[in-house]
Amino acid sequence: MEEYLSRGEATPPPSPMQHYATLAEFSGWLWAVIDAAAKREGESRSGFLARSAVMRIEHAMQSRSGF
Repeated sequence: MEEYLSRGEATPPPSPMQHYATLAEFSGWLWAVIDAAAKREGESRSGFLARSAVMRIEHAMQSRSGF
């Protein structure tokens, strides 16, 4: 979406990700899906991402402190 907006173009209507993954303009793109993982954890997508970020930061801090 950011790419469309950066070019001043309208964003495409919502569609299943599989639709976009088959388009030549997206060939070679990496598609990541977190909705299933978030749902399995009983969280929203943004909550899951936020918790994952906090866990990664905590891990990095522990690694640097030697604990």
